[in-house]
Amino acid sequence: MRKILVLTDFSKVSGYALEAGIQLGEYYKSEIIVYHNFEHGEEVIMALGSTMELTQIEFNHPTSYSFLNEWSQIAKEKGVGIKFMFSSSQLEDKIVEIGKQMNIDLIIMGHQRNLSKSQFRNKRNTQLIIESVDRPVLVIKEKKDNYRFKNIVFASAFNLKEQEVFKHFLQLIDPPKETIIHLLAIDTANFFSQPSIVMTQAMQDFQEIAKPIESKIHFYPDYSISSGVRHFLEEIKPDLLVMSNKIDKPIKRALQGNPVIKIAMETQYPMLSIDYS
Repeated sequence: MRKILVLTDFSKVSGYALEAGIQLGEYYKSEIIVYHNFEHGEEVIMALGSTMELTQIEFNHPTSYSFLNEWSQIAKEKGVGIKFMFSSSQLEDKIVEIGKQMNIDLIIMGHQRNLSKSQFRNKRNTQLIIESVDRPVLVIKEKKDNYRFKNIVFASAFNLKEQEVFKHFLQLIDPPKETIIHLLAIDTANFFSQPSIVMTQAMQDFQEIAKPIESKIHFYPDYSISSGVRHFLEEIKPDLLVMSNKIDKPIKRALQGNPVIKIAMETQYPMLSIDYS
């Protein structure tokens, strides 16, 4: 993981996202690019080296200068390279462009749950980014002491296409040896059914792919995918939820009930949406 893009609006939850980015950047030796989208103004690309450089930009936020300077200093102390980018471009289009031009490996963004109508933009931005980009997106909801994830839930249909997604996730995260991955299949057909022989074998194939990382199989009954995932998370209390978002873009945008987006909005746990070009 060489380059991590962190999105910020200078809110508290975007500070959590940046903290996660710097922790992961320190571990993976990655460069951090922090992006803020202006509502108005011209594009500026800069590396933050001093407070004087910040004064060249008109931020419409009272804590923006202290926010950027504080995190710049934290990154410097941890030996993490950090750059700051600002533009007034269409948000999702600009993130797609940055992802391709800078070969971004991971996008991190904060998302505040239980938003009021006045905060709807944050919710809409999360949805737009997950829908639009062909990069993994890590959505952070709450502050954590450690963003090196070791108790992980991978929710999936466990078909052959999802195997490639699972391999991409393992390569991206490179889980520590002590990690446990919970392989979660939601059964919405019958609350009293058992997994078929085909499903059992498919999930065992994922266990083989995960080795030497320990993994456990869970076949969980519920009335919908999103509710099943949510209820399972409440039982397991993981460090991270991972789901595939590898869907063709026109289809992805047309999916009103995309479970990846719905769960990203609802769950309190960090969620990693896996997509790639």
